[in-house]
Amino acid sequence: MEREQKGFHSCGDLFLRLQQKRESGIDLLGIPPVRIGENEEISYEAATTAVKKALRVNRAVQASNGHWPAENAGPLFFTPPLLISLYISWTLNKVMTSTHINESIRYIDNHRVNLGLILF
Repeated sequence: MEREQKGFHSCGDLFLRLQQKRESGIDLLGIPPVRIGENEEISYEAATTAVKKALRVNRAVQASNGHWPAENAGPLFFTPPLLISLYISWTLNKVMTSTHINESIRYIDNHRVNLGLILF
């Protein structure tokens, strides 16, 4: 199932994230970016700074009640292994209807990173 994906972007909720960052009041530029060369060894300080910066960004886009609005990256992480395990155990058609299978394939196809591979 090859398809033209030029101009197709999955939901990134850019405006929502920008709004969350602005409303949080967290200073995202307070920690400078970590730059590591290609052959440079990663120091403890560089790793700690990168983790602190990542945590600060995640805190900035988190809503006041603790959830991340419109964040839906989890299902894509678990869906392919689930489908593969059901397929190799011959239980895919017993557990999922054909509509569920088609929608799962459509979801994966819409959110895949194009590496030049044809998966379906």
